[in-house]
Amino acid sequence: MRNLSELIGKFGKEVDELVQPVLDHYGPRGVPIVRPQRQRDRKIWEEYRKLALVIHDRSRADIWARADASPSTIFHEAQHLHRYHIDGVKELHQHEQKPKVLIGLENDLEHLIIVPQLLTVFPDSRAYWEADIDKSVNDTANEQHPGAKRLNMTKAYLLSRTFFADSGAARTTEAFLRHEGLYDQIEMARSDYLDGRSSKLDLAKAVLTAGQWPLHGLGLQAVD
Repeated sequence: MRNLSELIGKFGKEVDELVQPVLDHYGPRGVPIVRPQRQRDRKIWEEYRKLALVIHDRSRADIWARADASPSTIFHEAQHLHRYHIDGVKELHQHEQKPKVLIGLENDLEHLIIVPQLLTVFPDSRAYWEADIDKSVNDTANEQHPGAKRLNMTKAYLLSRTFFADSGAARTTEAFLRHEGLYDQIEMARSDYLDGRSSKLDLAKAVLTAGQWPLHGLGLQAVD
């Protein structure tokens, strides 16, 4: 695919209803699907090592994608664009900046909302997300810094419990949180967020507190 518009009319009403407003927002150019060309962009791409990555602001968006990126992968990036630029969802920041820890947490908290829809529309994407969470759990098992381990296991719990409640990753991360005395507050924060009783900021504070990350200056801001 060369443009997000190529999803239209091929994968059902739910895909069309999410993608079309994004295309309308960005106008005739649409949302090109490209490989990064500039050296600085390639370095960003290599750091994240994802099948696809969306680079966006209010007026322009590009999806960087590998040649083998699937339609579900492209749709997933459209979900992010819809959340920020159609729904007007705000993103985490701290002291008007976005530390790497917050970039990762922002992405994970958005995934709690959008990946369940993705798995419904593209059920064949389940294997990718299961493997991604399993890798995160396995990598974190060897983490030596206590705060980083608590943070990453907490994030893996949120994702696995929400997407695949009966999975080994969900059981492993729940056991870790119970051992650390974190389970009750994290599960309550997760449930409240998904049920609309609390905000993304509330859940972020619970996760960052588990990881011993300072909360001063933490807030939400509109995506420019």
